[in-house]
This record gives sequence, C-alpha cells and structure tokens, in this order.
Amino acid sequence: MRLRQGKYAEVLEGVARVNMPGYYHFPAMQAAALGQLGRYEEAKKAVQELLALRPDFGTAARQEYRKWHSPELTEQVIDGLRKAGLQVPESE
Repeated sequence: MRLRQGKYAEVLEGVARVNMPGYYHFPAMQAAALGQLGRYEEAKKAVQELLALRPDFGTAARQEYRKWHSPELTEQVIDGLRKAGLQVPESE
C-alpha cells in the first residue's frame, strides 16, 4: 500500500482515478494523505466530504481500518486523518 510507504502523492493519484461517489473510503484516504502532506485546507474539505457520507467516521475509523490493516498502518491513517482535522478518539 502506498500509504504505508509514505507515498502520499501516489495515494492521491489513486483516489482521483476512482469513480465511486458515495463511498466513504476514498475521501477518508484523500484526507489522510493530504493531512500527511500538510495540505490542510484541502484535507479539511475531504474531511467535510467524508463526514457528509459517514458522520460517525471519527469514532469508527480505528475499528474500520483494524478490520483490514495492521495496527501500525491503522495508526498511520488515523494520524493523517487527525492532521486533516478529523476528531478521532485515542486508542481504546
């Protein structure tokens, strides 16, 4: 996964190629990558789109990503989401 490798610009390119309106995962990945890149204004817009699709995502993010990813990658995504402005509670 490009995110794991810190290739955030490539994550953004991949998200831009996908046409799945209404699927929360893509604005979440966009927000996380933009947050890691320090592109905070764009990241905040992605968070707004994410929350419009899935208002509970801040509290559900960690559980969602733990289903599919390692704890380390999950925390990397959470870190990017927080930098993007998403309120995510600390680990249980």
